[in-house]
Amino acid sequence: MSKDVFQAVPPVRPLGLALLILLLTWLIFFSRTIFLQQVYFLDDLKIIFYPLEHAYGEFQRALALPVWSPLFGFGQPLLAWGQLGFFTPVHVVLRLLHLHPLILLQASILIYFALGLIGMFWFLRRRALHPYAAALGAIVFVFSGFHVGHLNHVNFYVATMVLPYLLVAIDALVVKPTLQRAATLAVVAAIVPLSGQPQISLYTLLAGAMFGLTMTVSHLNQRRQPPQHPMLTPLRQRLRRGTAAKHRVFSRLAALTKLTSLTLLAALLFLGLSSFATLPLREFLPLTERSDALSVAELFEFSYPPRHAITLFLPYFFGNHDHYWGAKNFQELSAYVGIIPLLLAGTALTSWRSHGAERLTAAVLVLLGAMLALGTHSPLYRYAVEQRWLTALTVPARFIFFFDTGLALLAALGLHRITLAAASHHRRQTIVALSLLAASAATLLYQGWHYNPLTPAKVALNPSPFQPLLQQYAAKHGIPPRLYAAESLPLSGTAGLKVKATEVISPRFSIFQPIELPADANCLTFPAQREGERVGSITVALREQPDSPPLLETTIETAAISTVHDQRLCLPSTVSLPPNHQLFFTATSDHVSHIKLMYRLEPAPSVYFVRVPNPSPAQIARSQKSGRLELFIERTVTIDEDVAILMRHTQVTAGASAARWVGALSIAPYRAFINDLFANDGDPFNGEGVHALVNNRAILNMSGITHLIQATPLETASDGPLEMGYNLVHEAQMNSKKARLYHNPAALPRAWLVKNALTEADATAIRQHISQSGSAPDKLIYVDGPRPPADLPALDFTPLTGRARITLYEPARVDIAVNAPEPAWLVLTDSYTPEWHTYIDGEPRRPLTANSVWRTAFVPAGEHSVSFRYYSPAIALAKKLTLISLLATLGCLIAAHKVIPTDINDCRRAGKTHDAGKTPDVLASTSGVVEASGVEEARRK
Repeated sequence: MSKDVFQAVPPVRPLGLALLILLLTWLIFFSRTIFLQQVYFLDDLKIIFYPLEHAYGEFQRALALPVWSPLFGFGQPLLAWGQLGFFTPVHVVLRLLHLHPLILLQASILIYFALGLIGMFWFLRRRALHPYAAALGAIVFVFSGFHVGHLNHVNFYVATMVLPYLLVAIDALVVKPTLQRAATLAVVAAIVPLSGQPQISLYTLLAGAMFGLTMTVSHLNQRRQPPQHPMLTPLRQRLRRGTAAKHRVFSRLAALTKLTSLTLLAALLFLGLSSFATLPLREFLPLTERSDALSVAELFEFSYPPRHAITLFLPYFFGNHDHYWGAKNFQELSAYVGIIPLLLAGTALTSWRSHGAERLTAAVLVLLGAMLALGTHSPLYRYAVEQRWLTALTVPARFIFFFDTGLALLAALGLHRITLAAASHHRRQTIVALSLLAASAATLLYQGWHYNPLTPAKVALNPSPFQPLLQQYAAKHGIPPRLYAAESLPLSGTAGLKVKATEVISPRFSIFQPIELPADANCLTFPAQREGERVGSITVALREQPDSPPLLETTIETAAISTVHDQRLCLPSTVSLPPNHQLFFTATSDHVSHIKLMYRLEPAPSVYFVRVPNPSPAQIARSQKSGRLELFIERTVTIDEDVAILMRHTQVTAGASAARWVGALSIAPYRAFINDLFANDGDPFNGEGVHALVNNRAILNMSGITHLIQATPLETASDGPLEMGYNLVHEAQMNSKKARLYHNPAALPRAWLVKNALTEADATAIRQHISQSGSAPDKLIYVDGPRPPADLPALDFTPLTGRARITLYEPARVDIAVNAPEPAWLVLTDSYTPEWHTYIDGEPRRPLTANSVWRTAFVPAGEHSVSFRYYSPAIALAKKLTLISLLATLGCLIAAHKVIPTDINDCRRAGKTHDAGKTPDVLASTSGVVEASGVEEARRK
């Protein structure tokens, strides 16, 4: 291609074009959310952060700190939880607008990703990179695999997207240390832990610290030898250089002392400003399942295997969000950046003539991230774990943040190097750089487009049909209902006795199942089982008659069954089937497929198991058996199923608490209680095939679980909860299933009295005692505490006629009026932590726990007022430190504004940067500084 072609291209403004590419990349990536009303509503965003923002909004509207919420589990401290920060700046502002929590989270994603783009572009331009290079670094940083893969982790990006502003603040302080810049650095750094998850906040601050260290060394070493004066003799030149060298030594020492002092000041202000994130968490950690060092197996879990390196530019090589067969798991191992940034990063490491601090920081981040993210595959990580240097940082793959961030910086430096040839081939190099930038942006858009499934906003915003009923219960009784929700509650049956696997489908065994499809049917879902590691396939089809041609068919491979238990046969829009017309679902194979389907034993004959090849209609008719193939009809989705049955923590949106838990950092005794007794994380059936809720029905009642919810297929006629004595309150259709809400008439009130207690410090022993058959957990409790009682009265199982009535139920205080003719134990079935203090008639009493999890107090005979009040010394100290630090920060900003004059050198770029590497606007901004220094030198002479 001739040079004339490039010279014919009209000139463009690189800065404006770079900003336009940033805007278009952001706008295209989020176009489905902005224009098509598709929202991110998946995984942790749905089951943790959505209900958490719902609770935060209520606390903020009440102008109260979320020190405790009774709606998460049996009660949970929120400020100390270490999930999403209550003081996340953007969220605080959005809550003022009274947005729906889901809309708030969508706005949060859009705003923080835009802030990340703007911040990284600003930082790289400040470091004198070409606009195209700065735009590339910003796009790779924001839309790489780590951030897109963890988009559902709101507590990740609210911290990591602040990193560019942290780098700018560090750069500004190193270039010109002032009180104002030290205070600004403290504020920006404090936003990170106040917003994000502790582990990711730590990584973000460490990345900033690495840059600050290399930047400081580079800045202190950038002073060059003074130019030789032609009129001076060699002797005078040597004397002048010696005097200048001494001056530089003292100048460096003074600069380092000033920078160190202001950095220490910024660190002190940072610790005070971030105390609401650090002190409550430090207080709460010993009470959680993370109180001890993690096991080696947990520390190695989610390691990034070397074979996954191909996903750096082929992110779907091992599958996608719904169908994935790679290492655990799809989102945690997300690291893609694209092939072009990888190549540019390599070129950046071939030249170190400029931007040494940035190159060194980026190289260290890439190397450290790669070595640590490999986890069990890395000798460095294994050694650190074996030496017990790493005991608390889970998910080594999250060190991908270091890798992707460092690679974004290196890619920007690599593209900047290409733009340095603009002096001789301006048009050619500009087009090459622009093409690389556009191709990288397009690649990242393509790779991230389907990484996180989107949900129609009207589906995600559709509330649970049981929400108003539960809210009415709370209004009537003055306390929130307590819920146990599950996808299925087969309480009247036993595990695995009614559902069986068929024989292996082969030419001598085929399956025919009559089925009626409604008009709104989309897919058929059926569980399948693979036999060993053998390879095979089956053909599933829909037919009007068993021997008629297929209306729709597909092939199921054993490779798919090894990763996905449930298989689907979906109806394309081009296929029109008669509604409510009997069809036949068939499963056949012309070879031994090594695939089995599942069927349910039923009294009435339904399914046909045919054991002859190429059967005739008469042979099929004679092969009907008493059972039904496990087939589930998927209808048009109108509501999210987790929200409909209030699974995980979504019950918070209905104002209910729950006997379930997801996520880390829960109160350890509570987590063990629901795991052992209510099968929170495991198989709900014991060795005898009895469901945990049946086996521990008395404990369920004693725990005050007032409601149950389950979802069942529309065709299911049996109802386990009804047969076990629960009352059906409401039934609603939920897509392809029916959801049912039950009331537990035997549930004890939230506060109740019991006469007998025994002292027991071992929580495991307590759970064994109360779960034994024949025990009466509502008549005998096991107490413990910091000072357990030693003078317990003798056991007396005669009836107790006393009464306990809750008069005030607030998150941080519960008051109960007790009227008992004899001394009794008051039990409040909300979780206990040492921050809960007990008062009887206004006098403090020693705090005690009942059955290892609940609050209890021994109340004398007569009428008394018992109060449980939450007071956290850590939060009290955080209030004081935050106030002092805010005043000190404000004082620094005001003092700096009034005392320190504006310096012409504020615009000077730091780092050892050659003029050839500077953009024209940077050269223009520094030329005045050079001229001013020359005038000053002449004046001194």
